[in-house]
Amino acid sequence: MKYLLLLSGLLLSPFLRSPLFADKPNVIVIMADDMGWECVSAYRDLITKYNYPKANSGEKDHYSTPHIDKLATNGMRFDHGYSQPICTPSRVQIMTGIYNQRNYVKFGLLDPKARTFGNVMKNAGYRTCIVGKWQLEGGFDGPKNFGFDEYCLWQLTRRPARYPNPGMEVNGKEIDYPGKYGPDIASDYLCDFIERNKDRPFFGYYPMILPHWPFEPTPDSEDWDPKSEGAETGNLTQKKPKYFREMVSYVDKIIGKIVAKLDEQKLTEETLIIFTGDNGTAVSVTGVMNGREIKGGKGSTPDAGNHVPFIASWPGTIEAGTTTKAIVNFSDILPTVAQVAGAEIKHKIDGISFLGHLKGGKAARQISYSWYARNGGPTGKEFARNADWKLYSDGKFYNVYQDVMEKNPLSPGELSDKARMIRTQLQKELKRMEGTRTIFDLSKYQKPGANQTKAPKSPDSVLCAGKYAGHLQGICRGSGGNFFWSFTQALVKTNIQGKVMKKVKVADHHGDVCFANGKIYCAVNFGAFNDPKGNADNWVYVYDSKNLEFLAKHPVPEVKHGAGGIAVKSGRFIVVGGLPEGIQENYVYEYDKAFHFKKRHIVKSGWTKLGIQAAAFAQGHWWFGCYGNVLLKTTPDFKVVGKYNFNCGYGVLRGPNNKSLYCAGGTTDKGSSDGNIKAVKVAKFKKLKILNAANPKAVSEPNDKK
Repeated sequence: MKYLLLLSGLLLSPFLRSPLFADKPNVIVIMADDMGWECVSAYRDLITKYNYPKANSGEKDHYSTPHIDKLATNGMRFDHGYSQPICTPSRVQIMTGIYNQRNYVKFGLLDPKARTFGNVMKNAGYRTCIVGKWQLEGGFDGPKNFGFDEYCLWQLTRRPARYPNPGMEVNGKEIDYPGKYGPDIASDYLCDFIERNKDRPFFGYYPMILPHWPFEPTPDSEDWDPKSEGAETGNLTQKKPKYFREMVSYVDKIIGKIVAKLDEQKLTEETLIIFTGDNGTAVSVTGVMNGREIKGGKGSTPDAGNHVPFIASWPGTIEAGTTTKAIVNFSDILPTVAQVAGAEIKHKIDGISFLGHLKGGKAARQISYSWYARNGGPTGKEFARNADWKLYSDGKFYNVYQDVMEKNPLSPGELSDKARMIRTQLQKELKRMEGTRTIFDLSKYQKPGANQTKAPKSPDSVLCAGKYAGHLQGICRGSGGNFFWSFTQALVKTNIQGKVMKKVKVADHHGDVCFANGKIYCAVNFGAFNDPKGNADNWVYVYDSKNLEFLAKHPVPEVKHGAGGIAVKSGRFIVVGGLPEGIQENYVYEYDKAFHFKKRHIVKSGWTKLGIQAAAFAQGHWWFGCYGNVLLKTTPDFKVVGKYNFNCGYGVLRGPNNKSLYCAGGTTDKGSSDGNIKAVKVAKFKKLKILNAANPKAVSEPNDKK
């Protein structure tokens, strides 16, 4: 009979669900990143009930969120939704339904043993998906370990640009998207997931990338530049409130896109959407709403740090236009979606389902508890609260409406009878949680567990084992942390300690290397290097990074004096190379991912011996190593800002942190050589003598101001 029902479901209209799933509504949980409740115009009327400072007379609202507002109009607006004060604690709590007091290990980590709402929904027969921002470790297997069938995530195994030209991890693969916008990639994947699973119950979790800093133009901004590298690779401190407002608008646009997809697939009344934010707005942002000025409080425990928008929309089930003063916190989402799915929770949680309240019943939660320590540890800041009052474990007691910024704690002697009664209730909750902090052995989390693929910590120096014909030509690093070494006639793969994992002989002579999308790209020259006539025979050879198997080769005849260096940035490859004597500039040849020639760039560097031999992009600049102890530093568009007396012509690479470069060298003995890598702080270059562009033997005092 079951199979007959399934068959009949398949024969239904494509817009009708199978009868097998009629009692299993879809669920989508969306969580904006660093977006407090004051950023949502649906809360405009509530703002003035708090004693936030008045804005300048006549100053207009900074935010307009019509699509999010429509969710509230069609559903329920919670006036008292509370997260944790910063991202990882919130992510841990929302996914597990457990207070941080009992399950928070450290920043940037979700305990691999934890069970999440992904696990719960998958076990209930749902197809599950997570898109957006991860930041919880676990490697490629992490999302699946926590119950997600599919994923499209930023900051899973690496941290590339998140906005323009993003790098994402999609179902076990690192993929770069040149010219694209990270939030579009994630939201498009979710929309596709919805369409592919329209005939079965699905659970989508979307921890958004937006609108977390760096604050940058969106595709809807007047100064949007799809070629921009984004601040992620350059100025990580970029915090321009103008762009934050535009990013909030883009959050709203994405919400509209997701709702439109549900409408298109006739799934609106079959889908519960919960929208919230992971914590308050960044402290660098002061927003205006309904004549009040609210400074962001991310990372702090007053209201501005953890009071977030919390809206549930489920047309036909939730009465449209409902507002509620009921308390809800992040632990409550797991039991709610589990009840929607008819799923059983077999482990202890702290959350309380609010499904009954969504359907018109009474609120289940009266008091919310919070334990907060950004980096974990044995102790944290604790408080209990209801809608109006807040009590900390140190005894500080506040009326939140009257003192929203918590500047004047109330003494017991000035409390009304009602206030004293509430204080006693909150004290009981704090007492109930006393002594329940779980102490974690952090040493168990320093190395990846069985289900993790996180690379070990990058070393400051590496020696490549063995000796090889010719000499070292270039270095690069793969997604798993392994190093790749290009010698004149050999390609070598090592672990981070320099132990050889694989080596292959290659044609003479291979040059510099770079890594992209699981492949190693090598600049190759077969003759006429530095020929003044420009007749060099140049190629880019491609190898599989796992086993160094040869995959393909691409001609690059435009590199007329010989291919020596290669690098990749945002899906575009650059090839650089040799120069005959007397030429006072270098040339950079740009190619797309299929190695179609795009443009030649001129680097006004002055004379360099043999031209550029190694290339890398790091700290927002290009770095070019030349034989003869010359290191060039340029802007992203190849304007020289530094020319240093430093030897890294054998290879240059982004270092183990954002303040250093890996520079390669080696020693040659009887026709064979070894290779070594050393991390060099970028600040050191500013102290070096700077070579004169026209005369390589002349030096001047450092003047690099970039």
